Amino acid sequence: MTLAEFLDFAKASNITGILIGIEHATYLIARSLDVVDAVSKALVKSGYDKETCKQRVLIQSEDAPVLAAFKTFPKFQRVLTIEFDISDASKPSVDEILEFANAVKLRRSSAARVNGFFLEGFTNSLVDRLHAGNLHVYVGVLKNEFMNLAFDYWADPLVEIATDTLSVGADGIVTEFPATAASYFRSPCSNYERKDLPFTINPAEPGGLLQLADRNSVPPAPPPAPVLEPQDILQQQLPVCPNDPMFRTFRCRLGPKETPTGKPEYNINMASLDD
Repeated sequence: MTLAEFLDFAKASNITGILIGIEHATYLIARSLDVVDAVSKALVKSGYDKETCKQRVLIQSEDAPVLAAFKTFPKFQRVLTIEFDISDASKPSVDEILEFANAVKLRRSSAARVNGFFLEGFTNSLVDRLHAGNLHVYVGVLKNEFMNLAFDYWADPLVEIATDTLSVGADGIVTEFPATAASYFRSPCSNYERKDLPFTINPAEPGGLLQLADRNSVPPAPPPAPVLEPQDILQQQLPVCPNDPMFRTFRCRLGPKETPTGKPEYNINMASLDD
């Protein structure tokens, strides 16, 4: 499925929005593959830039210049991906992010501190600081397999979703299992404030299982994650897309060819990558 086909497919469905992640843009542009321009043109052609389009568009990248290139589309939400663990974000780094993005995606380990599959706590100060800077906060990538879940989630991915949204305070989640997330948010049991329900999906309590676990089952505490600083944000400028492509394919027919000596000579299919 091409990007254009995906956009048409999404627009014809009843989803509330789409997220497009752009990776390795600098590498691709240097090789005449302007992925930023291709995504922009595809979104415009599909009409996602129009105010009449009710579906949200999220552009996700860890490169600040990529997100800055989409500032011409005020309807799109630009999400900065932080691909390493952080415990907090300094005020200058939040101000730097606001220059090109209006949302941040954190790793799961940055939102909830897990050591040896035991939930130890949350980085509420980090989420609060990002929210105070008028930034939306997303957590991901969530998975359903039990080996990806802390023991405190009781092998239930719905408990992790409840923890990230209620305890961590995330504005949304990024998951590989959207049906699981949809079933949680559509369920009346996800309303933690309703007292008239016989059952609600409660978030996990950090440290609850640690009190019951044997000391030898808990590994040593890891070093604290660093605080996000402005120099940690990728600010490398996007190169100018060259006119001549760096990828060339030489088309040859494969098959024997008679020679004056009577011996067959073979043409070989070859592809080259110019340095």
